[in-house]
Amino acid sequence: MVLGMQPVEDANITEAELVGRIARKDARVAIFGLGYVGLPLAVAKAKAGFKVVGIDRNPDRVALVA
Repeated sequence: MVLGMQPVEDANITEAELVGRIARKDARVAIFGLGYVGLPLAVAKAKAGFKVVGIDRNPDRVALVA
C-alpha cells in the first residue's frame, strides 16, 4: 500500500538540481516502512516542509495513518 503517491514528473535530475530541491524543500521524500522508525521520520520530514510519501506493505497500518 502507498500513502500519498503521485506521479513523478522528472526522475532524471542532476545532483545540483536535487540539492537545490532539498534546499527549497521542493523535493519529495519517500519513507519505506511506517513502523517505529519510519512513521516518526515521515512526520518529522512533513513538519519540516517536505512532501512525504509513506510506503508500507501492511494495508492496516497505512489505513491508520491516512
